[in-house]
Amino acid sequence: MDLRLCFEPEGSMAINDPRAFEQYASHYLEDFKAEFAGYIAMNEAEKKNSNLQPVWQFLIKGMTESDEARLLDYLSRNPINSYHAHVYQMHGPGHETKIQ
Repeated sequence: MDLRLCFEPEGSMAINDPRAFEQYASHYLEDFKAEFAGYIAMNEAEKKNSNLQPVWQFLIKGMTESDEARLLDYLSRNPINSYHAHVYQMHGPGHETKIQ
């Protein structure tokens, strides 16, 4: 299965340079073969905070159920500093389910 991870900034901490955030989060996700996919404007209803900062995204393709469970456990036990992670299962173009 394929997952999309979106990192929404919390509080005053925000990285506004795509290369800087890619470097920062790539180290955090290094065990999961995540690909940086730039930023998106996330639906306000899905966001945890009402800020106008970019929401950065990574794609992880070809995960097994055990890989997904390991990732979700990792995200909950070791949250990335100053960002809230949203996780979506991708079911094809335009079709996804939020799982965290």
